[in-house]
Amino acid sequence: MDKIRIFIAEDNKEVRDQFKDNLEDFAKNYYNDPNYFSITAAGSFTKALQIINEIPANNKYFDIFFADIDFTEDGKGGKADSGYLLIERMFEVCPITFICTHSGQFRGIELWKKYEELKGKGLILHTMDKAHKDAGGSEWFSDNLTKILKNVKENRFLWDIWLNHKNIINKLNQVRLDEDQFENISKINSIINNLDSILTLLRNKDKFNEKAIIYRLIIYLYHNSLEIFCQGSLTDEEIIKRSNKNKNSVDNLIGRHIQFTDKVNSIRIIVSFSKERISQFGFKLNDLRNKSIHPNENFNIEFENILFANLTLSAYISKKEDIKFNSFENYLSNNQSRSVKDLKLIINYLR
Repeated sequence: MDKIRIFIAEDNKEVRDQFKDNLEDFAKNYYNDPNYFSITAAGSFTKALQIINEIPANNKYFDIFFADIDFTEDGKGGKADSGYLLIERMFEVCPITFICTHSGQFRGIELWKKYEELKGKGLILHTMDKAHKDAGGSEWFSDNLTKILKNVKENRFLWDIWLNHKNIINKLNQVRLDEDQFENISKINSIINNLDSILTLLRNKDKFNEKAIIYRLIIYLYHNSLEIFCQGSLTDEEIIKRSNKNKNSVDNLIGRHIQFTDKVNSIRIIVSFSKERISQFGFKLNDLRNKSIHPNENFNIEFENILFANLTLSAYISKKEDIKFNSFENYLSNNQSRSVKDLKLIINYLR
């Protein structure tokens, strides 16, 4: 597998060097490879900020970011709370990076409020309190790093989710969904807001006891985004005309007859968009949405449904070659559930 990319922002050279040594020792002891981690380090606030700002252009994102908070020792204008600015900027650049604080000052009266704010918003995902370092030693470091790596590896799928969202947004900025300028902006922003909400829910899914509720909401948001995109600037009359024209072809794709009403609804909007195979997946997402919002004793929403929904919206908006799904294939086990079969089907379509 690819190396775990780690970025350390720490103004104390001794602490910074010790941190890198600890990482190498951990890699040697647990993976028999001292180079298991790809480590980048910055000794000042300005250098750390430069590295973070250059991430998009370099297209090299970090899996984990360890941030000190107090940068008054860097000799380059760093302040006692500069680490918070780095954390906020890293989150803007890449909300998937696992952000940790590595500080002993965050509990100070002037820093605690901001720490609580960023932690509450989900920007700070793990805290390594330097006050415990001397007492715990290498065991303290190993325990913390083990927890962090477990989370990072279990959430590898988020990278493909996020990259697909980025591709969708880039494509939306190249098209018009409405002739009216303000309506066009409103529709595009609605989709972008949906994608942001989905990512937030997935980043924090382990905090919820009832994941099924979160999954149902995510399905709704993906479906709503697809509906907005497919409708574009079409009038109700145009949607009815196009959906009637495409109906027989889509019926053959899905192996059943769609029952239209006389009014415009979600399924008419999706069928009106295309009669090609993509409609098979749009129909399935619509079916998942219906079962998600209407109680159905025979339907249990599963995580694979979320991955399917992500790929379906991506397939409608992005180019096939730009769609990411490598991490999704880890969920294609021997499990023969309907959700896994659907995920396999769309991945094969995208290959």
